[in-house]
Amino acid sequence: MDQLDERQLGDLAVYLNFDMVASPNYVRFIYGSGDVREVFENYFASRDLKAETVDLKGGSDHGPFAAEGVPVGGFFSGAEGRKTGEQAEVYGGEAGVAYDGCYHEACDDVGNLSTKALEQLSNGAAYATYVFAQEERR
Repeated sequence: MDQLDERQLGDLAVYLNFDMVASPNYVRFIYGSGDVREVFENYFASRDLKAETVDLKGGSDHGPFAAEGVPVGGFFSGAEGRKTGEQAEVYGGEAGVAYDGCYHEACDDVGNLSTKALEQLSNGAAYATYVFAQEERR
């Protein structure tokens, strides 16, 4: 962010972050500011897919953009946290087990993913990217 001048920063309509989108014991977590979060919520609802909204925090890649007033949002399928019983009922998988037991480990490779989560979340990412690409710049 330090390398962007005021004009370049003004050219940013939105910052979308799609990290961790295929965790093997996944949940569909959504975060974002205002309209960005709403696009994600509407997308998953239109496909009868449950998703959980989590608080927007500044500790991820989107933090510096949010601090500069750029609308931000994204979704992820979980990392080292553990799936609850309620989440297992909604999404399947195993309660009490990490969303991704290989998060930042040597076993974190293409053999450690949910193709179902990858398809659902990557389709959501494509949809959101399309929606925001159609909007006028702020």
